[in-house]
Amino acid sequence: MFSSFKEEFIGFLSPEESLNMINEIGLWKDIKWETKAAARVYYHCGGHPMISRIFAGIACEHGALKYIDYVKVEETASNICKTFRKNDIGNYYKEGVWDLMNDKEKEVLTLIYQTICGAENYSESANAKLPDPQTLDSVSAHLISESQIPVNLEDALTNLEHFGLVMNENGRLNFSSALFTSWLKRRLG
Repeated sequence: MFSSFKEEFIGFLSPEESLNMINEIGLWKDIKWETKAAARVYYHCGGHPMISRIFAGIACEHGALKYIDYVKVEETASNICKTFRKNDIGNYYKEGVWDLMNDKEKEVLTLIYQTICGAENYSESANAKLPDPQTLDSVSAHLISESQIPVNLEDALTNLEHFGLVMNENGRLNFSSALFTSWLKRRLG
């Protein structure tokens, strides 16, 4: 029986794939998502399929709510951030991500974190842990450049990009998930 199961890594979802997954899984339980709300799940979860499903389950109160709007998604993100130490998403970031990283990967995350959190545009209000895509151009000047990562940490950066934790847009590095950024702030801040 053991050999009959094969795990296959599917990678991180695109914004469109995330939106489709949230809507389709919701429909299985007659849960409808406001389009803006379902799209916002990608911002908070970075396209991580498991984190997105956990987040969606919390937002709909495990099927008790049949309509999820943008306000509910933001409220859910805020509540998750307040309870990282005891919720599934916080536990995953600690045990499934942080505890498995090597020191160089942690060093790269710290460098990126220090740059983002030192930027004037970093805000605690309204869960603004990452710049929204609409304002990314104005914030990109405050992001660390790929060329600023020391040579001895380049492999660690590559690993973090493959893990989907760091995104590299035109040579500027940022975290892919607002929730992960918030979790890092609690750990490193």
